[in-house]
Amino acid sequence: MKFKKNTVTMMSLLAMSMVVADDQSFNPSSWIQQQKTSIISDNEKKLTDAGQQRLSNLKSGAQNDANNLLSSSDDDKVEQTHYQSLAEFNSRLMLGVQSGNYTTGALDFMYPILNSSNSLFYVNALGNYNSLNPYQASLGFGYRSIAGYDHFIWGLYGFYDFLQSKNKHNYNQATGGVEFMSENIDFHMNAYFPFGPTEHFVRDISEPALPIGHSLEGLDTDLFEDAEKGMDTEIGTTVWRNAYHPLRAYIGYYHYGFGGQGASINGASSRLEQVINTYFRINANYRYDAENKNQWVVGLQLFLGGVKQTTVNLNSFEQLRGRMMDPVQRYGLFTSEHSVSTYVTAPFDVYYVKATAVAGGDGTYEHPYQSVAQALQQATNPGDVVYIYSVGNNTYTINGGLTPATGVTVQGSGVALTYNGITFLPAIAAPTLSFNTASGASGFTLVDNTQLMGINIVGTTTTGNAILVQGNNVTIQNVSIGPAVAGQQAFNFGINIDGQSSNTTINNFAIQSIYNSAIYSGGASNINLTNGSVTNSNVGVTFIQVNGLTMNNIQANNNSGNGVTLYGVQNATLTNITANGNTGFGSNGINITGASSDISLNNITVDDNSGPGINIMGGTNIELNLGSIHASGNYNGGCQVVQNGNCLID
Repeated sequence: MKFKKNTVTMMSLLAMSMVVADDQSFNPSSWIQQQKTSIISDNEKKLTDAGQQRLSNLKSGAQNDANNLLSSSDDDKVEQTHYQSLAEFNSRLMLGVQSGNYTTGALDFMYPILNSSNSLFYVNALGNYNSLNPYQASLGFGYRSIAGYDHFIWGLYGFYDFLQSKNKHNYNQATGGVEFMSENIDFHMNAYFPFGPTEHFVRDISEPALPIGHSLEGLDTDLFEDAEKGMDTEIGTTVWRNAYHPLRAYIGYYHYGFGGQGASINGASSRLEQVINTYFRINANYRYDAENKNQWVVGLQLFLGGVKQTTVNLNSFEQLRGRMMDPVQRYGLFTSEHSVSTYVTAPFDVYYVKATAVAGGDGTYEHPYQSVAQALQQATNPGDVVYIYSVGNNTYTINGGLTPATGVTVQGSGVALTYNGITFLPAIAAPTLSFNTASGASGFTLVDNTQLMGINIVGTTTTGNAILVQGNNVTIQNVSIGPAVAGQQAFNFGINIDGQSSNTTINNFAIQSIYNSAIYSGGASNINLTNGSVTNSNVGVTFIQVNGLTMNNIQANNNSGNGVTLYGVQNATLTNITANGNTGFGSNGINITGASSDISLNNITVDDNSGPGINIMGGTNIELNLGSIHASGNYNGGCQVVQNGNCLID
């Protein structure tokens, strides 16, 4: 640079000498001084411009540094304010429904007790309906925290569960678990510990067996349900993400039956969860194990409340934090079933009767008697059974009456022969016994603790009783009574309960075409009639001076006299009674007279009777639930219900 300046100076001197040669007035000293002054001025200007540029650069750099410092400070303030706003957790309610090869409905409420910007201690209440295990109610506590430089959530929790199984048994259970959730990977593991009664009887599953001789022997097998200890675990990942709406997929494994009596079960599970928005998620679940086979559902969840989020774009921390109040992933109740078998022998003998048997039988299953009387002569011990086969159209003709010994059961094939849940002979058609009774005699006379079941009784005369109850604790069930010839009447009374008898139970019966009353008693106590009909007889049911009467689901229709007559009866409850079309002169559907007291009538239908549907004369504390009484077409359109001459229902 210095060389270039000297060169310029020399060239200037050369030019000057050339000018001097031409101009004699030129002053060299003056010219040199001018050039020197010009050169110095140019250099000073260049130095001044460079200094100002340098100063300007320094000022600009300082301003940028200051701006950066201010910007950093502002960012810190924004971030601090942002995290402070994120420190708020709200209570969260989740409503869910799922449907597939079973149906579920869930209500899940989570409430934050203590929380900071990255941790949460909560209480969680859950109610769940499931068509497999009908319902579940749970209450638990848990803790969640964001850790790993804000990259994942870890948590632990514990619950008390009250659950009902598919067999409608109730169980208590403690559940504990751990969890890990991140932007891309999730992990859950639970352990289940039932406590209290964990085993319940379900039903008898005994296989049918055949009688041997007079004995009933077989394998009694009972099925039990067990609430099992168990565990499950699953791992999942985000397989697809659209903005902030990830699709997560999970696979899992579960095992239950640790130390239980039921089967040890291993199963596999899978789950998909699509986040739609802040409020909705779609999910699909699938499980398989050898006990429950395939189970799948697809459903929708609605979320209300939960984590408060800002309106700005969510960074990864905020997205992770948005899961702090997600539902806890766990199953519920693990149950299995096991059976227990015991070889049993009935403590009584059975004597078999079959009209078509070979003569000379000994009453065993292999060699039955031909007549009922033979069997009754041998069945003398309480608990013994006389079993009578139906033999097609054949009828057992009985001349005279039959009186089983105390505690003996006479059973026709209309009812299955069973013991301890084991079926030895299934129910088939009931045998028919035709009685030719002398005047005033009875077909069956039942004494203390006897039972009569599964038989049809017909009569050929209009005298005597089809059945006379002459003892305590007598049971008559699945019995029909009527005439031997259709269109005729038989017996004076279908069932006559004498005045000294107590605790008579009659259920599942049909009595028709009886000359007098289908069922009659004068003075007995504690009579229970259930599920029966009395029709086309002179009078349906007549009870006089009976103390303690229950009638439920009884039809007393189309009789010549009253459908039901109570005279001086005390402590009676009549429910679901139909007494229609009793058309003899002045016949009532229900007639309550005498000093009857403490009578209750509910759900009564009395239509088209020739007298009032219900006629009450005298008595005390007669309770009629008028709202449950249907009465029409009675008494030629007159009063339908009368009490002591007052019309209660027109």
